[in-house]
Amino acid sequence: MSYRRAGGGFIGDNCSISMRVTIYTASHNVDDDKFGYYEKSTVINDGVWLGVGAVVLAGSEIEDGCVIAAGAVCTPKKYERKCIYAGVPAIKIRERNINEIENLKHDMVFR
Repeated sequence: MSYRRAGGGFIGDNCSISMRVTIYTASHNVDDDKFGYYEKSTVINDGVWLGVGAVVLAGSEIEDGCVIAAGAVCTPKKYERKCIYAGVPAIKIRERNINEIENLKHDMVFR
C-alpha cells in the first residue's frame, strides 16, 4: 500500500487494504495555469475493502462497509455506506446484501 499523508486522513477499524492500493491526500489543480498544489483529507471509514490496485484520490470519503473493486479510482466525493463501487471513475454498482455493520469496530472480519 502506498499512502501519501500530506493532507491528513483517516483509516477506520477492520479495513482490508489489498496490494498496490494507493491513497492520496494531496494533488494539483488542473484549472490553475501553474497546477497549484493542494491538500485535502481522505477518509476511509470502518469495514471498507479496497481491492487490488484501487486508487483513492485526495478528498474522497468512503463510508462504512463499502467495497471498492480492484483497479477502481475513487474521485473526490462521498461514497455511500454498504455499497459496491467499480470503474474509472468509480461508480455505484449496487448495495451490499448485509444487514448490519455496526459491530465492525469490535469483531475481526478480515484475516
